[in-house]
Amino acid sequence: MSSLGKSSYFRIVLVLLAFAIPLYYQLQSVLIALSIISWIATFQYCGAWDRFKKNSYSVYWILFLGLYAISILYSSNTQEAWSDVLRKSSFVLLPIIISTSNQLDEPTFIQLHRGFVLGCLAAFLLCLSNAFMHYSTMGGNVFFSDQFAGFTHNNAVNLSAKCFYAMLFMLNYKRPFTKLKEAQTFIIILLFLFIILLASKTIILVSIAFLVHYSFPQVQENVERLKRIRIVLFSGLFIFILSFFIKDSPVLKRFNDLTNAFEVSQTENQIFDISSADNLTKRMVLWKAAIENLQENNQWIFGVGAGDLQSVQNKKLSTPNFTYSKYNNFGVLGNINIHNMYLQSWLATGILGLFVLLMLSVFLLYSVIRFRMIFFAQFLFLFCFFMMQESMLQTQSGIVFFCFFHLLFIQRHGIKLKPHKTSDFFS
Repeated sequence: MSSLGKSSYFRIVLVLLAFAIPLYYQLQSVLIALSIISWIATFQYCGAWDRFKKNSYSVYWILFLGLYAISILYSSNTQEAWSDVLRKSSFVLLPIIISTSNQLDEPTFIQLHRGFVLGCLAAFLLCLSNAFMHYSTMGGNVFFSDQFAGFTHNNAVNLSAKCFYAMLFMLNYKRPFTKLKEAQTFIIILLFLFIILLASKTIILVSIAFLVHYSFPQVQENVERLKRIRIVLFSGLFIFILSFFIKDSPVLKRFNDLTNAFEVSQTENQIFDISSADNLTKRMVLWKAAIENLQENNQWIFGVGAGDLQSVQNKKLSTPNFTYSKYNNFGVLGNINIHNMYLQSWLATGILGLFVLLMLSVFLLYSVIRFRMIFFAQFLFLFCFFMMQESMLQTQSGIVFFCFFHLLFIQRHGIKLKPHKTSDFFS
C-alpha cells in the first residue's frame, strides 16, 4: 500500500469515528480500536513525540485520567473505581491517535466535521424510524426527549449538545458542504428540529440565541448566507411554537418546569417529594450534597476516590438531617451522578482533578476568546456550559464527543502547555 493510500485510510477511519460519535457507543469503541491500528499501520508513530510536544496541551486529558487512576488506591470500592477508569480510557487513546497525527490539516478538519454532521442526521433518521415503529404501543412521547434519543444510546441532553455543535459548524463555515450548496439550509433546519424534539430547554434557548446572533449583518458579510440563516431561524421558531400546541407536549412540559420552583416557594406548611420536582431543583439537591461532602473531613483536598463517590453521595442524601427547601425523600436520587462535572471531579479526585478540568475548559476558553478563535471558543463555551449541569465525562458518549473535538482543535492549532507562549498560534 502506498503512503498516500495509507494516509487516506487513516483519515477515513477518523471520519467514520466522527460519524459514529452521535450514534452507538459500541461502534465508537470499534472505530477507536481501528484508529489505533491505522495509526500504527500508517507509521504515525514516526516523529510522534515531536508532534506531541507541539500539541502538548493534550497532556491534560492524560493527567485527568491519571488522577482517577491514582484515586483507586484510596477507594474502598476498587471494582467501581477500575470500571470508571476503564470507561475513561479514551482520555489516553484519543490523545495518542490525534495529538500525534501528522495529517490533520484544515481540509481534514472540515472533513471530520462533515462526517460528524452526517452522523447527527443519521441519528435523527434512526430515532424517527424507531419512534414511528413504536408509536402505536408507546404513544406520542416516543417522539420526544430521552425516549426519542435512547435508540442511539444517548440521553436527550447529550444528543442535543452534539446537534448544537453540528449547527455551530454549519454556521461558522460559508460552504461546509461544497457539493450540497442548496441543501445546507435544510440541514440546519433538520438539526434544529432534532434539538426541539429532544426537548432540552437550555439547548433550545441557546440555539435560538446563536441563530439570532448570526442573522445580524455585522456578524457575517455574505448576504446569501444571512438569508439562509434567517430562513432557518424563522422556520425553527415556527416549529418550536407549533410544538407547544401538541397534545400533552413534552416540550411544553420541560418549559413548565421553570414555574415549579416558584409554586413551591409560594406554598406554606407543605412538604413535597423530591421525585416530583423539576430537573433544576433535583440538580440543586445533588450539588448541595456534593458541597457538604467536600466540606467534611477536608475531602476537598484529595477527594473520596472514584470508587466511593456514589456511595458517599447516597449516604449524604439518606441522612435524616440533610434538607433542601420544602422537599423530602432525597434517597430516591441515590445512584444518580452529581450532574456537574466540576463537582464530580472535585469530590472524586480532589483539588488537583478540579484544576486539570479547569485547565481544559475555563482557562483555555479565556485564552481563545482573548485571541478571537471564534469556533474554538464556541466549542469551549459548550464544553464549560455542560460541565456545569451534566457529568458529561462519566459516560463514553460524552467522553468521546468532547475529548475528540477538543483534541482536534489542540492539534489543528498547535496549543502547548502554556498557550500564551505559543507564538505561532496566538500571534
